[in-house]
Amino acid sequence: MKHNDFLCGVIEGYYGRPWSFNQRKTLFEYCLKFGLNTYVYAPKDDAKHRSRWRDLYSYEESSELSQLIHIAKRYGIKFVYALSPGLDLIYSSDKDLRALKRKLDQLSSFGCEYWALLFDDIESEMCQQDKDRFLSFAHAQVTVTNEIYDYLNKPNILLFCPTQYCSQMAKPSLERSSYLQTIGNSLHPDIDIFWTGSKVISRRISVSHILSVNTVLQRRVTIWDNLNANDYDQRRLCLGPFSGRSSNLSSRLSGILSNPNCEFELNFIPLHTLGQWYQSLRINESQDQIDDDEDSLQIPQIYLPNKALDQALIDWLPEFQKVKSAYDSQKIVKIDNSPQAMSPKPTVSSLLIDEDSQDSICESQTSTTSSSKMHIMECDGNGNAGGDLTLDDIRLLVELFYLPYEHGPNTQQMFIDFYWLRFNYSRNEKLNEWHCRASSFHNNVKNVGRLVQRLTTIHNRSLLYDIYNYASDINNDHKRSTVFLSGDIEPASKRGGLAGEFLSILPMGDFQPIIKPDVNTSPSIFFIQQLSSADQAVIYALCTQVSYRDEIHDLLDQHSEILA
Repeated sequence: MKHNDFLCGVIEGYYGRPWSFNQRKTLFEYCLKFGLNTYVYAPKDDAKHRSRWRDLYSYEESSELSQLIHIAKRYGIKFVYALSPGLDLIYSSDKDLRALKRKLDQLSSFGCEYWALLFDDIESEMCQQDKDRFLSFAHAQVTVTNEIYDYLNKPNILLFCPTQYCSQMAKPSLERSSYLQTIGNSLHPDIDIFWTGSKVISRRISVSHILSVNTVLQRRVTIWDNLNANDYDQRRLCLGPFSGRSSNLSSRLSGILSNPNCEFELNFIPLHTLGQWYQSLRINESQDQIDDDEDSLQIPQIYLPNKALDQALIDWLPEFQKVKSAYDSQKIVKIDNSPQAMSPKPTVSSLLIDEDSQDSICESQTSTTSSSKMHIMECDGNGNAGGDLTLDDIRLLVELFYLPYEHGPNTQQMFIDFYWLRFNYSRNEKLNEWHCRASSFHNNVKNVGRLVQRLTTIHNRSLLYDIYNYASDINNDHKRSTVFLSGDIEPASKRGGLAGEFLSILPMGDFQPIIKPDVNTSPSIFFIQQLSSADQAVIYALCTQVSYRDEIHDLLDQHSEILA
């Protein structure tokens, strides 16, 4: 590491439509506001960054990149240009090496001073020409990267992304990977190395893990953080706060760069909270330098994700009413704020839930006992949906699309309620409790519906169109759940289409290796034993351990029999 600064910011490194020029300008404003200092240009689907990396940028493209580089400098943001040549680079080819240098020369002429070479998500098999010249794949990458480092006159920042960029990919293990050992031994010590943690998307990154990585790679690594990424699943968003990364990591790292959601407007919370995490480090460092006298010691700043989320939500709320079109224009757009005028009305939504479906819930339950009657609030499509978004609304929005390994606290309870309702549907002894929970669940469904209605009235249309499909989809899923409880199942209550048909027959989660067919094996013979009451506890424990593992252990600890 040649630079002294801790790199903290954003890497635009996802698969999908790259952000626009205006969005990147807004990003730099966010970075300045949140105290972030680095932006890495690495959109996988910019063809001239990856698949056509040899091609020079056109006049129009050059103009945009040049402007972005100078805007970033004006804001004090380090603009790092990343090139990803690994798909078809011939490491031993002088022609390819000249093309690589020519491309970087072009960016240098735009004013770029900081660089990255990325070799992630590529095949590790070399062509015969490279095999004849290099001892290994790692030696080939190191040779090219070191030459580029010298060619660029040993820049202050050159980041290298290895092909094995997390422990999960290291073969046979982190400590025994010959690939990583070669990178650590042979890559110039002033070249920084990207690392994503124990997995591609790491729930937590511990100090002990980073110390092990640094030992193998012989330097402090820079975290490429995929905590809030969503390019691996188009049905998901990760709007939750920066978490699972201890403040004690900072002295063991060269930096942390967030690779966030593809949808630009939805990254306010992740970046705001990352900024709070970084600012807490800087405040503590300043206090350490000043507080030599014991009498002047101050309480260290501790980053708390929930507290950071509270502040980020307050700052995000005004963004919903900023006038911004969906096409990066800042022109004032006249908006009719009436929910009836602004709310899209897809046919499927109108089929999913109405007052009759609520009556059906009552009827299906009262059919099990003639003396009981259920009272659930009617679901009025508009209800009290009018009015501006509130802080509670956007908190609900974030909790609906929280983090890859956890739901928001309140929405987790919503799931618990529905799970309980689903598996206690016909138990007469719990009928009163069922009524109560069903009413609570239905009220939560109404809250989600009101949120979606209010979203359609916001002035920031760019933000609306980034979030609407996700919010509408989960709203419809909640409505499907209510219809399911009524027993009135129609085609509109289920996900359809070819994708839905495939999902209905695929073994999911941890059952994949169990159910995977093998045509070469002979038929097995199973002996079926009748289940006795003595077997119940053992079978239940086995099911929870095999099927759920870490993801809901906290939930199972609190509600040990929820799955039953």
